[in-house]
Amino acid sequence: MSETKDIVFAVDSTMYDTRSDPQRLVYEDLDTLLAENLQHHFSGLICARRWLDVCADPEYGHQELVAFFADHMPEFISRLRDDGASRRGFSLISLGPGDGAVDHHILRHLDRAVPVASYCGFDFSFELLCVAMQRIGVAGSYRQRFPKRAVCGDLNAGDGCAWAGADDGTVRLLSLTGFTLGNFAEGALLSRIRSWMRPGDCLLLDARTHEFGRVGGQAARVRGPSTRTLSSYTSPANNRFAFGPLEVATCATVDDVTIGWEMKRTMTKVPNAINIVVHCADLDTKMRFTGRPLRRDRVELATTTLYRYEDLAGWLIESGFTVIHT
Repeated sequence: MSETKDIVFAVDSTMYDTRSDPQRLVYEDLDTLLAENLQHHFSGLICARRWLDVCADPEYGHQELVAFFADHMPEFISRLRDDGASRRGFSLISLGPGDGAVDHHILRHLDRAVPVASYCGFDFSFELLCVAMQRIGVAGSYRQRFPKRAVCGDLNAGDGCAWAGADDGTVRLLSLTGFTLGNFAEGALLSRIRSWMRPGDCLLLDARTHEFGRVGGQAARVRGPSTRTLSSYTSPANNRFAFGPLEVATCATVDDVTIGWEMKRTMTKVPNAINIVVHCADLDTKMRFTGRPLRRDRVELATTTLYRYEDLAGWLIESGFTVIHT
């Protein structure tokens, strides 16, 4: 804890209790390592570095997303103030801060407009939490002084107590940004988040949209980038990121395999949403920690989801949320 900067780092019990997979077993089991929610794509020095490279890559769109939040937060905060929430103050709880850039702009605008009670960043990656807190807690300049907490924990486990804090009457603004929604089975994730929210709390989320219109069945398969939207996931930086866990667990590099992409509807339940699946072919290597030979004709590396806006908005309402601003 830094008394001068009001920063606290904590490790939630979901990282070490009986529900957690020991790291040595994770890196010996490809199914666990390459989980659909990309949980292990961000942890450790190599994977965290690969993600930061994606954030810096103009092809991916992270910089555009940060700029969007910087431009549109005043309008969003104004809408919340119309609801009278500004009289109670805000606590920002970030469910996956990433590099901290989006959270910094949210906090910067909150700080200018309303009382800020606290900030909490919750992430599975300790390395990315360090990057985010460097940006938010050390380099960030805010008018108000408020406590800042970083919690390393598993969003898929636990009950939210690690970041919930005492009920101090503030409005808790939960943020799920950086296209994180598209990395999960949406229903289970949002059901869990809803169970953590109190009356008056708000959820701020973003999602990457597509322009393909209505899609049927398993969606059309494509062999390469056909649109600018899809090309966000075909850059060399994104290929290295998708391959990151295998780079740690095996002796192979992304240059040793052939990377491909396709569109499916295997993970999402949102109407007309499309899963983008990054996969590799011809993996012939050995496990780094055991030396066991590993040969696979095909390995699905990462999955994310693109949404049709009107369908996502309707699905959120059907899931029990009230949309107050878009």
